[in-house]
Amino acid sequence: MASSAAQRRPVSRLQRTIRSLLVISGIGITLALINTFTLQSDIRTAVGPESDGQKQFFIAAADRPDVAVFFKNLKPEERISVARNIARYDDPKLATLIAKLLADFDVEARAELGKSLTKLAKTQPQAVADQLKERGSFQQLAITQSIQTLGSSAIPFVIKTLEVADARTNAVSFLVSQGTPSVPALMPLLKGENKDIVLSAADALGKLKAQEASPQLQELYNKAIPADRAAFLTALSSIGDPRNEFIFRDVLSIAKEPLPLRSQSALGLGRIGTPSATRLLWQYAYSDERELANSSISGLQFSGDPALTDRTTFDLVTAKVASGITGPRADRALTQALSNPSIAAEVAKLCTERATLVPALLATLQKLELSEQGDLADAVLRSLLTTDSGRAKVAALKSNDPILAALVARRENGA
Repeated sequence: MASSAAQRRPVSRLQRTIRSLLVISGIGITLALINTFTLQSDIRTAVGPESDGQKQFFIAAADRPDVAVFFKNLKPEERISVARNIARYDDPKLATLIAKLLADFDVEARAELGKSLTKLAKTQPQAVADQLKERGSFQQLAITQSIQTLGSSAIPFVIKTLEVADARTNAVSFLVSQGTPSVPALMPLLKGENKDIVLSAADALGKLKAQEASPQLQELYNKAIPADRAAFLTALSSIGDPRNEFIFRDVLSIAKEPLPLRSQSALGLGRIGTPSATRLLWQYAYSDERELANSSISGLQFSGDPALTDRTTFDLVTAKVASGITGPRADRALTQALSNPSIAAEVAKLCTERATLVPALLATLQKLELSEQGDLADAVLRSLLTTDSGRAKVAALKSNDPILAALVARRENGA
């Protein structure tokens, strides 16, 4: 009886826990063995000879959340082998796979992946263009380069990607890089109903300086809600079409308009560069609002040499404008401003990398009392040392002037 009672004695809680742990450990070990076997099988498939199984593996891998980790954990020679093997096959899913793998830090593997993607772009251009949604710098470089090999034939496929929010910035950059062939494909988008696509098209057409887009952009600007006005005005400003001068004049002249719009209008007037536009910009170049004044100065620089026509006031503002323009007229304006002692130091700083101003800078330097006018001398030297002819002249002068030699040494040492 005692023996049978012992057999019926309940199993203790500790015993049950131990048994459960043993079962769980056994399952874990089994799963680890299965995972190791599967991993080794996947590696053999990926790096092995061409086969339908390898193709299906790559296609399925495009949807694997762990594919980047799988690739990263391969040996360097295995990564290169996989990158090359993908090029054996033609399937749109492979574009997604390659885009994911391009995030890897292995330079040689990325180079091979880029070659595989370029080959795939010839047969799967839309699938490759769709990868413009990827944000990684490694990925974008290879994706863009592969699409660029298609030239303007890639434009329709890239246009399609404007429907994807994450792809728009990269798509616009590509379309702009293609130049005028992109314009006919972008123009119809201005009449679309998707506001984000319309704004992207406007951005691209502005950067392409497509004057044929001006009438539609002007219409969109007039109808736009306040939040979108800036985008259309920026596009019009970038184009610089004289037909839009009245818009920029109106916006610039209305003090209650947002400052970014007024500043953008100043840039637009500068790109138009008519006498009436530059006259208005000179007025605002002296504005107490720094952003507006700086934009007006930049606008006058965009206008180029005509902005300085008949200029008789050679102050610091004129010098700032002239510093962004090349040519005898700009050199003359800077030389005149340099002769004004009250602004000479600031003007001298604007004369960098202008070999034509070396004689004027040297003349200014030789008139100075170096021991008392060190700040002005330093500013002049800084500009002289940015040109070969200026450096040669300074080298000849400093050999006979210890104070000048000390100033040059300080400037050359970045002090």
